[in-house]
Parts: sequence; C-alpha cells; structure tokens
Amino acid sequence: SLVRNIVEFPAAPKRGQKQTAHSFIIFFPANFSPGKGHIFALQAFKRLLELVDNVLLVMAGQRFPNIQSEQLLCTLRELIGSSLMAENVNLVVDQTDLSEYYTNCDLVWMLSEAESFSRVCCEAAVFQKGLVATRCGGPQSFLVDGSTAMLVDFGDVEDT
Repeated sequence: SLVRNIVEFPAAPKRGQKQTAHSFIIFFPANFSPGKGHIFALQAFKRLLELVDNVLLVMAGQRFPNIQSEQLLCTLRELIGSSLMAENVNLVVDQTDLSEYYTNCDLVWMLSEAESFSRVCCEAAVFQKGLVATRCGGPQSFLVDGSTAMLVDFGDVEDT
C-alpha cells in the first residue's frame, strides 16, 4: 500500500475494465486557477511515478478567462512535457461534467492551498472514491484522517 492502507494499487485492472497501460487512475478535479494545488499535485505524482509506473493522473476542470489561468496551463504543459510524466498525465481543459472521471477513477486528490468548503471532497464521497486532501481549512473540519480521507499538509510531497 502506498497511501497508508487507504488505497491499494492493483497489479491488474479491476474486473470489467478495459486493459490499459494505466491500471490505477488518480483524478484531480480543479479549476485551472493558482492556489488549487496543480503544481503540488504534479510534484507528488512525479514522486509516485518513482515507485510505480502504471498510474494515470487526470487533471480536469475549467479555465478562467484571465492571464493567471492561462499562465498556469502553460506552466503545467511545460512541466508535464519536460519530464517523464507525459504518458501518465492527462490535462482536460474546459470540462464541466466531471461525473465520468469520478466514475472511472480509483482515487481523488484535492490538494488546494486553502478551501472554505470543498465540493471535490463531497463529490468524492458521493462517488465512493478514496480521497487525499490537504489540511487547508474547511475539509479538515468534516473529514476524518485515516477514515474518510487521508489528510496531508500542503506541499508535503513525501506524505502525498
């Protein structure tokens, strides 16, 4: 177990799933906005790929019509393209219906710097998915570390 016995990384896809190169899918739903933890997620994912290689990270959400959102997307594309992560990371931009991604993933990451209330945490619960969330305000007031989620400190790549 790589995530403190909350999530087991399977050796093969679950019964009924199509055989793919990625047998474990991490979903990172967040608007493409600074503070949502995209860079932190890529750093943690890069560390994870040092341990296992059959994992896919799907980052999906909407971009905002501002320079910060565009700069973040450029930075993410550069980081993904300049590393060995290109085959293991999918950026899905301007996606509004995320239900398919929740349905098909094995684990959800919510790695924001600050959240007063996290819709992502609630959606992960609705879809009955494992959750790794940052101790960033609101989520830690209703999540139980080790039970309903794995709580990590923002920026702690080793613990994530």
